[in-house]
Amino acid sequence: MITLGVTLLVMWASASPASAQFSGRLLISEFGTNSIADVVDGGDVTGQPRFATGLSNPIGLCVGPNDNIYVAEYGSGEVTIITAGGDFTGAPAFATGIGGIVGLACTSTQVWAVSWDNQRLFNITAGGNFA
Repeated sequence: MITLGVTLLVMWASASPASAQFSGRLLISEFGTNSIADVVDGGDVTGQPRFATGLSNPIGLCVGPNDNIYVAEYGSGEVTIITAGGDFTGAPAFATGIGGIVGLACTSTQVWAVSWDNQRLFNITAGGNFA
């Protein structure tokens, strides 16, 4: 069992069997803490180090092209690549202008974002501004 504070959970496991770096790992987007937790053994992860911080209400993540980890940020309407982990305060976004972003879907070659505001599915594989 995984116990977290007030958060919105979206789980991820590596979509690419060739990805040794992320194989078998579980990352959880924490809407309320603006971070991504790296769950190793389950249990209560409160107070544990975070894989990524400084995000704006992360609401979904997936592994896409080049085994990059893409995270949807509801608060900013952006998608950020967080593969290296760390503090992403002020980091440049991969894709912007996706108001009401509520999720992502990735394949090994494409990245798609879902917008509640626009009720649209955006192909954001090339990145850029989608306003």
